[in-house]
Amino acid sequence: MINRLKLNSIKIAVAPRDLMNWLGYFLFFVFCFILFAYWTFPYERARSYLLERFNQQTLPGGRVKPSDLQLKIDKLEPSWFTGVEMTGVELIKQATQADDQPMVISADYAMLRTSIFALIFGEIDLLFEVGVGPGEIKGSYKREENEQEILAGIEAIDMSRLGIDGIIGLPVKGRADGAVTLSIGKESAKTRGNINFKVSKLVIGDGKSKLKLATLRDGITIDTINAGDLKLNLKVEKGVGTIAEFSSFGKDIQLSGSGSIRFAGQLKLSRLDLTLDLVFTNAYKNKSERTRTLFSLLNLHPSLQNAKTNDGSLRYQITGTLGSPRYRPAGRSYSATISRMKRNTRKR
Repeated sequence: MINRLKLNSIKIAVAPRDLMNWLGYFLFFVFCFILFAYWTFPYERARSYLLERFNQQTLPGGRVKPSDLQLKIDKLEPSWFTGVEMTGVELIKQATQADDQPMVISADYAMLRTSIFALIFGEIDLLFEVGVGPGEIKGSYKREENEQEILAGIEAIDMSRLGIDGIIGLPVKGRADGAVTLSIGKESAKTRGNINFKVSKLVIGDGKSKLKLATLRDGITIDTINAGDLKLNLKVEKGVGTIAEFSSFGKDIQLSGSGSIRFAGQLKLSRLDLTLDLVFTNAYKNKSERTRTLFSLLNLHPSLQNAKTNDGSLRYQITGTLGSPRYRPAGRSYSATISRMKRNTRKR
């Protein structure tokens, strides 16, 4: 049988076998095009371009300066047809003080894969996987018109690779596990979810590193602090995340926390209202001559005096935003000072 197609009054006879051949040639061409584009794509050039754009900040007038955050990628490779895999990844935040160490977050590899159909409709649908030593973080990120969704599972992550030493000045060890289920609405009241996090066998310091204090120029060496298992459970409803549990009961220190996070459409702008309590055990205070000397000096430090509460613990309030948190002592001396300032202000 012969099909007859009528185009602009011209009759063209096409045999079904010929039509199938032409369709096969076309599909073969598309397959070869995609395959060779996949093989020959300039991933090294793409890596260089990505690093250049990330590591430089353009100022008004066209001037360029290094960004506060620096990204390093040893190698960039394809991951199937819609993703990339990066190996030897480091994110570095330079220290603000000359004597401080930078914050370095490192991963052995990071994989990102996107959905083509989501991009067609102007949305984002990403799968991600990050390998850190024997552990990994797997999850997804979706962004639609009125909602963002983050799902992640955290398993056996080495805390020493997360750059916390660049924040507190002391090395931190432990194994992190957890899960994140968070739906961020365009209207903050529609944000909801749950965050569970646990750090097993948390250890702070190594007996060699020094804690820098304003009154001690060279710092003071801190004996290893065993903080036990740190647990965090944050429940998010109607845009407000409330700490249901934040605790750690180690043989050297006990930690507890409370408060809330008011989520914004951009996570880094979420507002913090948190309180952190620290209690060092008597066993740690008298662990060695070094620790006895340490606490004798700390008892004279102004910031520690302002952080002390009536029960002897140290209390700090954390405010600001996720992207720019602020810490201040919130003990009895500080509270008394604030109350006195308020009374003087009223009298005026």
